[in-house]
Amino acid sequence: MKISASEKQLAFLTACILFIFFLTLLILSEGYYGGGDNISHFKFARAAFHRPEFFLDHWAKPVFTLLTAPFAQFGLIGVQVFNLITGVLSAWICYLVSKELKLSYSPVSMIILFFIPVYSIIVISGMTEVLFGFVSILCVYLFLKEKYVLASVILSFLPMVRTEGIVIIPIFALVLLIKRKYYYLPLLLAGFVLYSIIGYFYYKDIFWLITRMPYRGAVDIYGKGSFMYYFHAAHLIFGNVVNFLVILGILHIIISLVTRKEKSLNTLLLVVTPFVIYFMAHVVMWWSGVGNSIGEHRYMVAIAPFAAILCLGGINFLIRLIPPFKYKKYVDLLMIVIFLFFIIPLPFKLHNLPVKLRGTQKVVKECSDWIKENGLDSRKIYLYEPDFFYFLNLDAFNETECHEFVHDVDNPGYKIEKGAIVIWDAHFSPICKLPLEKMQQSKDFRQLKDFSPEAPFKIFNRDYHVVVFEKIEPPFKKSTFAIPM
Repeated sequence: MKISASEKQLAFLTACILFIFFLTLLILSEGYYGGGDNISHFKFARAAFHRPEFFLDHWAKPVFTLLTAPFAQFGLIGVQVFNLITGVLSAWICYLVSKELKLSYSPVSMIILFFIPVYSIIVISGMTEVLFGFVSILCVYLFLKEKYVLASVILSFLPMVRTEGIVIIPIFALVLLIKRKYYYLPLLLAGFVLYSIIGYFYYKDIFWLITRMPYRGAVDIYGKGSFMYYFHAAHLIFGNVVNFLVILGILHIIISLVTRKEKSLNTLLLVVTPFVIYFMAHVVMWWSGVGNSIGEHRYMVAIAPFAAILCLGGINFLIRLIPPFKYKKYVDLLMIVIFLFFIIPLPFKLHNLPVKLRGTQKVVKECSDWIKENGLDSRKIYLYEPDFFYFLNLDAFNETECHEFVHDVDNPGYKIEKGAIVIWDAHFSPICKLPLEKMQQSKDFRQLKDFSPEAPFKIFNRDYHVVVFEKIEPPFKKSTFAIPM
């Protein structure tokens, strides 16, 4: 579809404003959403050029690591800027897809995307969901433009961005079958085959993408929840207005399909189906405990571009219900402004933007500052909580500075140097089978300080706190280190 120069310029201006506005929020933020996974992804990406095996780390996600590694050399903010750029590109593709689907006021989809509450906070994080959303919506656009070869090849790498790609690829395979493009189907395996071959030379296992899948079991750790959990949380994830408009957008597509309107089948298969299938996959995973889902709202960032397009479809549905008259265009614009009036402020009402230090990050920052103030950062540090890598400015893979986890949870003092610091936290340490009691009862350590939040909160039904221990020589000898009271 031909795009008018003025509308394209408006879309470009919108993209620039969104980038500048959210870059400002990023710069002004003290913390970040997404928890310690931000740091975990960052540390793999930053070290990958020195340790190439990290480009094949299944948990870190090979494609995400490959693309973010250059940005990670500038620190965590480099990965966050990468996500912001990716988010702006996603918004641009939303605009192009909206045009292909003949939706009026297409640039509005860009604004909707960035002010979906969960997207607003994760687009300035270091998480993988933003890239997943970009790759997914890009492939939708390429399919609509009938660029099946390029779309299929790009899509084949989606599971190496986030594992949920395995539920998206079959949808596009169905589209190829319906369009009788059978000869393109093998291209949907290109990424899997390429990474399987590359990984074989390191893992000596051609099926490493399957056998080394990191998301198995651990229901006893992460738990599971109600089947209706994500439905009940939808007002926090997308917002009530967006939810209402998405439903209208889907209804609009179904009506168009029944009345045999152009592109309606494409829209149903390429926009509605990925949105519904991905959403329901997480509903089932959290309900069943399969896949190590922990019920995070941020997972839905991956389908936020689809929600933005469906939301615009809902607005178009309402606009077309109004019969033509002299001032209809102004009424249409007023309707859009009213919807945006409710959509844009919502992320700021639900979240701390710019991001303030709170929750676990606030406790970790307090503990890190205390460690630095007392000169303990010059000692080797053993830790579990990834945020400490950031707040203590540690090189995660420099063994002289730090080590992730103790060597033996049954004998925590094993191979740990005298004077070394072990930081126990109520989130990751118990997951890794190191209970606090084991550290407190060990004659190899003495407890230096316990950091608890001012307003108590729980992680996996445990009161969150962080405890700092010093390795000593048993039997207990009085340390020369004075514990500040």
